[in-house]
Amino acid sequence: MKRDHVIFGGIAGVLGGILVPLFAGLPAKLLGLTDRLFYDFAMALILYNPQKEIIDYMVGILAHVTNSAILGVILSGVIYFTSAKYQLFKGFGMGITVWLVFTVMGTLFRMPLFTNIPPNAALVTYFTSALWGVTSAYILAVLNARFSEEKEGLKGIKVKNLIKIEATSNPALKPTSRKRQYPKKLKRFS
Repeated sequence: MKRDHVIFGGIAGVLGGILVPLFAGLPAKLLGLTDRLFYDFAMALILYNPQKEIIDYMVGILAHVTNSAILGVILSGVIYFTSAKYQLFKGFGMGITVWLVFTVMGTLFRMPLFTNIPPNAALVTYFTSALWGVTSAYILAVLNARFSEEKEGLKGIKVKNLIKIEATSNPALKPTSRKRQYPKKLKRFS
């Protein structure tokens, strides 16, 4: 199967955009380390002055996942047009670049939630952005390794080392000997 960098980038970005807030952002918010996360910023970008109702949160999460997919495609393009060397470092750089660009844009346009950002909220969003970049780059490497023709991802790491793929449970597809086995219903014509 030939690699599709746009699809793989979108998948990696979406998975990074879901996993990082779930396992890093929300715990930080629940512990009181921050009062805002990137889905809050995405909600403010789309709705400008959200009312904190359930539909507003749904729009914010949808905007955040969409932004993550687009940024994942951009990350995939950066890696594709440069090289797969230092892929995790490129993901880290992409994550902090996203943090800087979105924070500066929101501040310049005086968007709600972007003015008077407390230092702890800025640090939490910085680290979650960097973690998004590294996570998305790693997922992209796994997808490229799993579905590429050359079967390599992060600097020569074979698929077997990244993902353990179990043998199929279908006895007709399991190799039983070196001689090729054909299903009973099909006859070999040769």
